[in-house]
Amino acid sequence: MISMSGIFESLEIIEQNFSGTGFILAKYIPAFEQHMLSKGKYKPGTLRETIYELYRFDRFLSKEYPKLEHVKQINEEHIKQYIDFCTTKLENKNKTVNKKLKAIRRLLDYLTLHKGELKHNPAWKVSYLKQEKELRPRHIPVEDLKKIINEFYKKDNGIRDVCIIKFLVLTGLLISEVFQLKVEHVDLDSNVFFVRRRGKNGKEKSYTFAIPKSLKKDLTAYMEWRAFLAAYEHSGALFLSNSGQPYSIRAFQQNFKKVVLELDLNKGYSPRHLRATFSYNMTKSVDKETLKKILNQEKVEHYYIEVAKDPLLASV
Repeated sequence: MISMSGIFESLEIIEQNFSGTGFILAKYIPAFEQHMLSKGKYKPGTLRETIYELYRFDRFLSKEYPKLEHVKQINEEHIKQYIDFCTTKLENKNKTVNKKLKAIRRLLDYLTLHKGELKHNPAWKVSYLKQEKELRPRHIPVEDLKKIINEFYKKDNGIRDVCIIKFLVLTGLLISEVFQLKVEHVDLDSNVFFVRRRGKNGKEKSYTFAIPKSLKKDLTAYMEWRAFLAAYEHSGALFLSNSGQPYSIRAFQQNFKKVVLELDLNKGYSPRHLRATFSYNMTKSVDKETLKKILNQEKVEHYYIEVAKDPLLASV
């Protein structure tokens, strides 16, 4: 049975900033990261997520098994307990848990094959969880979308989250692209913004997007609020937290989830459904090849299974 005392608090700390923390794995993780980088096979975002998960696993070990003194003592039961913790307590989906297990396997493979710290990799004795049936993305009906946006309008600094929502639902950007936007990428006078995307050849290219009318109104109001914060904290990031630091995706996800719960929508909406809303509605007016270019992704067939019943709101 897993003792949960202090675990959630510790994991929250890791999620905010895992650098400088660690237990028995921490001293190996930086070298492992460099090893992975040297292979040149992994996207920066994928590698960052892998490293992030390894620090979380290390923190879990420090709280649940503080008597561990060396990586050689890690066995399959420790890993199974972590998988169980992620599944039952954090309520991660099987796909997410499998990503965590893959990260652990990679690190322990490195310690086995390249560093000689282990005779064998115990993570290989832990099986991946069976994948849940992949459901097609769900769009957010216009009535619920209005409720969510109006609720954010009522909150202090909620104009920032409204802008993020509208970027996702009106332009189809990836959430990572929205949070990578800088002030210099937005030109309100010309009514456009710019996004850098990496093509199949690995080269980056700048794309110009028109700012939807509804978004411009809120974005203009947000920029006035942002200017006040920027006077204290200098950051080029477009979206800032209440303290003036770059606003994080996780913070937005938590705020979005909180609003959905406050409204008692009971639909399990998350920010990913915002982009799905844009995509479903685009299926009514563009073909698959065009949608691929707009979304910058190869697979779009699932958006065409059922055309969304609710039109994309120009007035949202």
